Amino acid sequence: MSLIQKEIADFSVQCYQNNAFHAVTKADVLGKWSVFFFYPADFTFVCPTELEDLANKYAEFQAAGCEIYAVSCDTHFVHKAWHDASERIQKIQYPMLADPTHCLAKDFEVYIEADGVAERGSFIVNPEGKIVAYEVNAGNVGRNADELLRKVQACQFVAEHGDEVCPAKWQPGAGDPEAQFGPGGTALRYGPDGKLLRCRGHRRWSSGTHRRPLPGPGPLPGGGRGEGSLRRADHHYLGSGELSRRGQDQRDGAYRDHAEAGGGLRR
Repeated sequence: MSLIQKEIADFSVQCYQNNAFHAVTKADVLGKWSVFFFYPADFTFVCPTELEDLANKYAEFQAAGCEIYAVSCDTHFVHKAWHDASERIQKIQYPMLADPTHCLAKDFEVYIEADGVAERGSFIVNPEGKIVAYEVNAGNVGRNADELLRKVQACQFVAEHGDEVCPAKWQPGAGDPEAQFGPGGTALRYGPDGKLLRCRGHRRWSSGTHRRPLPGPGPLPGGGRGEGSLRRADHHYLGSGELSRRGQDQRDGAYRDHAEAGGGLRR
C-alpha cells in the first residue's frame, strides 16, 4: 500500500547532533520540510558514503528550508561512537536519530524483522507531517543527495503552485525547452502531427475562461480570451471527454495565428 499522504505517527526519540544528545519529537518536524533518511546500521560500508554525500549538500537542504534526519536502529551512543571514529561521519551536522525500539522504522514501513535493521529508505515529509515522496533501495545500492534535493524542491514547488506539476528532470527555475507558452505563461506542447498534446505538465482544458492573454502585441481572436481554463489532469494527454476536437483545433489555431501576427510564442 502506498505511503503517499500518510501522516507520520507521534514519536519521541534520542538524537546525536553537534557533539550532544537531545530528544526529537513529531512536534519538531511539523511546520517545515523534512527528509527522513533511513539506513541499515552504523559502522558499515555503503552508509557512510551516503551520509557524507548528504553532509556535503546539507547547506543546500537548509537553504531550501528542509531538515535532514538520518535514522538507523542503533542507539544514540553508537551514533556518537561512529562519529568519533569516522572522518566521514564527523562532517555530519544534521540530526542522527536513534531508533533502537524500531518505532520510526515500523511507522515508515522499512523495518526488516529478520535482521533488526531498516531498509535504505528516503522519505520527504511536508510541513503538515505527511509523506509526499519516497524511495526504498536494496541495501547494497546507495542513494544520490543531488537527486534527493531536486525531489524536495519539486515537492515544494507543486505544494506552492497547486495547479502545476514537474516533468522529468525538472530543475528549480528551469523551463521546458520544448514547450511553447500560451495565456498566462501556460506551457503548450505539440505532437508530431501538430496537435496540441498537453498544457504545462499534465494539465488540460476544461470549462471556464482565461483571464490573461498571450504576451505580445494584440489580443487573441475573440478578445484575448480562450474558451477554457486549465486544471490538473489525471494523465498525460488531452482527453476527448474533456475537450472537443473542434475546441482544441480552434485554440490551437488561435495561438498559431497570434504568433504569425507578431505576438510570438515564447520559449
